[in-house]
Parts: sequence; structure tokens; C-alpha cells
Amino acid sequence: MGSPADTGQRSYSAVSERLELFSRPRCVAGPVPAGPVNRLGAAEHRAIVANNLRDYRPLHHEAVVPGGTGHYGMIFMPSGYRRTKVDTGRIVVALEAILAQYPGEEDLANGEAWL
Repeated sequence: MGSPADTGQRSYSAVSERLELFSRPRCVAGPVPAGPVNRLGAAEHRAIVANNLRDYRPLHHEAVVPGGTGHYGMIFMPSGYRRTKVDTGRIVVALEAILAQYPGEEDLANGEAWL
């Protein structure tokens, strides 16, 4: 299978393919744990987009220290970044801009970017 860049589906790759990775509202079933998502992202050579800095930022650091497992990049959304349905288009545009800066599968490997 080609990369998301080959198929033209970069914006929707993980979201449309892996609905089980969505964090669910805490009142329903609690969030998806960060560790398994990070491991799956590494196994599938995918960058992670996260607004849960408390959990994902430490995972980023654990992965990139000498002897760490590494990862294919993390894109963080600051807490002040609006994440409503109305903002979805703006978020996709911002993600597309980051993907344009890091077009190769390993270009953001072990790195981080911010929206």
C-alpha cells in the first residue's frame, strides 16, 4: 500500500481508517490511553496528532532518548487551540501545512511540531 501522500488522503489517513483511536468523551468511556496509540503510530509509521500534552509530551521524550523506541513524529495542539466542529477545516489546513514541511515518511521522525 502506498503512503498517504501517494493516495492524496493525507488529511484523513488515521482518522478515517482507525475510528477506534478517537478519544471518547470522559463521561462515556474515558479517553484512549496514550501509550497504545503511541505504539500503534510507531508500528504503522504514522505521526501522532495530540492535544493531550500531559500524556503525550512525556511519551515523546521517552521515545527519543538514547535507547528509546523512537516514533514517526508528534504534532501537538496547544490547549488554547480551538477544537470545535466549526474549526475542523482550519485544523486540517494547519495539519496540511505541517505535512508539506515534512513530506517524507521519516521527515518528522523523533521530532515534534506544533499547530
